[in-house]
Order: sequence, then C-alpha cells, then structure tokens
Amino acid sequence: KYREQLQRLKTMDGLRELQLSFEDIVLVSNIDEIPDPNTFNKLPELLNISPVVMKQQWLVWNYNMKREVTHQGTCAFSFSHLIQDKHEINKIRTINLEYYPSEYLSIESGWHLNWFGSVDNFITKVYHTSNRSRDKVYYQRRKSFRDLSLNNRYPKPNPTEIEYLVETNLAELPDNIQESPFFNP
Repeated sequence: KYREQLQRLKTMDGLRELQLSFEDIVLVSNIDEIPDPNTFNKLPELLNISPVVMKQQWLVWNYNMKREVTHQGTCAFSFSHLIQDKHEINKIRTINLEYYPSEYLSIESGWHLNWFGSVDNFITKVYHTSNRSRDKVYYQRRKSFRDLSLNNRYPKPNPTEIEYLVETNLAELPDNIQESPFFNP
C-alpha cells in the first residue's frame, strides 16, 4: 500500500505543472476502475461541498458476475481540495464509508473490473499487487482460480471463506459493453 500512496501523492507534482484553476475537477482512479461519464454533470455541485467517492459495481471474472457489495473506487476532487490538503488524495481512498458515511459524499458511478483476464493474469496479480493478502499456496495454483471462476465465487484473502457472486443485468453495464474483449452475453 505504501507504494500506491506514494504514487498518488506524487500526482500532485504533475497537477501543479498543469496550472489548473481552483475549480478544475481531478479524478483519481486505479486502472481497473471505470467511472460512469453519465454522472459527471453532478460533480461540480457536489464538489462545492466535499470530495466525492464513486461507489462502483464490483464486477468479477467478466461482466456477467458481480459482488453484492460496491467498490469505493474513483474519487473526484476540485483542485482546491488537493491544494488545501495534499494527503486528501490518500485519505479518501482508505476511509471505509460503510463505517464513516458522513466523511465524504458518495455517488453510484461506474464499474470496478476485478480479476478479469486469464488464470496466468490472476497468478501474476497475486505476486505483483501491493495487497499481499492472497500470497498463499492456494492462490499459487491454476486449479484454484479455475474452480473459483467456474463456481462463481470471489477469491477472498482467506480461501476457506466463501462468497458467491450474483449475475449482472445488461442494463447495469456500460453503454458500449459489447466492444469489450471480456464481454460474453
């Protein structure tokens, strides 16, 4: 997590070079977090109050399955929020809005694409992510990931803990979903 936080903090160096206005909107997102552009028109009004966390559907394995919980993903700031407190860029990513719902505003917006790709991608992810909670023998075997995906289960850090995924509805997905390489109706 330290490296992720340091990278986010370094984002401020690049933002300063852009000579942004105080009211310019900055989105901070991981590569697998896709905000819904249909919600962007709400941001200026909300950002007058607080930075915004986008709660995203947590899609797993492909677009057909999701977790029942949402993912706290892409975050929106006005540039003035980040100037006032450069650490805000990390604070917002670590706070759990389930326990502290009044800390930040949140909106339903977008999708978190989790565990997409091949079994080889999953094993690589276990070894190269900053979250080392799945660095266990169970997640070093190809068979484990095949079994999880075939049985519509989420790969919890504790492999004995079972969480079944639920089917998504096509209306919940992005408008251009058919263009995705992982789309399988």
